[in-house]
Amino acid sequence: MDVNDMIIASIVNLFRVYIIWRFMKLFFTDKKVEEKFEYITYGLFYVITLLVFLIYYLPNLNMIINIAGLFGITLIYNGSYKKKTAVTILIYSINMICDILAVSLFMNYTPGEPTSQMFSIVTVLLILICELIGDGLLGKEARQEYNRGLKVLLVIPALSMVMLHFLATANLGNRKLLAVEGVGILVINMVVFYLYHALMKMHQQLYEKGILEQQIEIYANQLEIIEQTQKKVRILRHDMIHHVKELQCLVARDENQEMMQYLNKMETSMNNDKEHVVSGNKDIDGILNYMLEKAKQELLEVETQIKIPQDLNTNSFELTIILGNLLDNAIEAAKQTDEKSLIFKMNVEKGLLFIEVSNKYKGQVYSEEGKIITSKTDKQKHGLGLESVREIVDRHNGVMNMVYDNNKFEVDIMLYLSVLR
Repeated sequence: MDVNDMIIASIVNLFRVYIIWRFMKLFFTDKKVEEKFEYITYGLFYVITLLVFLIYYLPNLNMIINIAGLFGITLIYNGSYKKKTAVTILIYSINMICDILAVSLFMNYTPGEPTSQMFSIVTVLLILICELIGDGLLGKEARQEYNRGLKVLLVIPALSMVMLHFLATANLGNRKLLAVEGVGILVINMVVFYLYHALMKMHQQLYEKGILEQQIEIYANQLEIIEQTQKKVRILRHDMIHHVKELQCLVARDENQEMMQYLNKMETSMNNDKEHVVSGNKDIDGILNYMLEKAKQELLEVETQIKIPQDLNTNSFELTIILGNLLDNAIEAAKQTDEKSLIFKMNVEKGLLFIEVSNKYKGQVYSEEGKIITSKTDKQKHGLGLESVREIVDRHNGVMNMVYDNNKFEVDIMLYLSVLR
């Protein structure tokens, strides 16, 4: 093996390890080790497989080392040995099939003769296409954001293989130039997919930061409500002796109507206008009080019907995401209309949680592949809310229906409380 092939093999194997890492993320969501040790494991896999390939160049030995290395990588993730074995066989089989296709399609290969490592660039591009398709079918992120750019991403390695084919045909007599061109195309692919992965990660961090900022505002609002309520209680307690004496006088004079009016005034003085829900669940109370107060400040008509028990034992985090996204979208859409109206209903019946959000809207509802995205023109920004809600509802085997006409949009959700834990 000449120097050019050794350089190509080194770069190609690095890209192959990166794709294997992406494959592992499709099947294993939790790892047993820290991120540093994960990088060390993949680094060892890269070095060992590369050295064995460069030094010995024996197909059977390479196969054994790669299978053992892939299984060793699966050991750092949580999962059954049966699953780890299946993933190892699947990934290696995809590698082998792509290898055979690359040699058959792009090289005039005679069995038993050494080949140029240019075909290995085509191999990793084929593996990358398989990983992207798998990500689109299996990945959780794919179901929300990844599919939107999947077609474009698939074009990159596909066009790269076409370019390699024409370059190999045009530069048959200049192997060094062909090697430089092939490595350059591979590096471009590596950079593109690294940047895309980095952008996806940054997008997720910004999304989580937005949720955290909203959660801080919710807790601050709930704390203000608690402080106001406690202040009213302290005032009532301080004046209680005066109230009792006044009530005694009214009873003595048999003035029942005046007594009821006085009691109603006492009750009214205890009410907190910002406290719309008191279920006992601080997270649910917090998000509902925050969003409903926001609705009453920005809309003309807000109708609520909330009947939930105090011991509502649910996954508060996911439920707050559902409520927050639904109400935020509804308020933003309703305030653009002349009516500025919103209806929110939430109740529990026989172990089922029902949520209904109905609002007026102005404009056009956009849809993509049969799914409603948003009524706003900024689909990339505002389409995430409903998709996040749908993903949570589907994961808990719930039902989510969206109905809309010329000026009314309604979302109905049913969740099983026994599943939403």
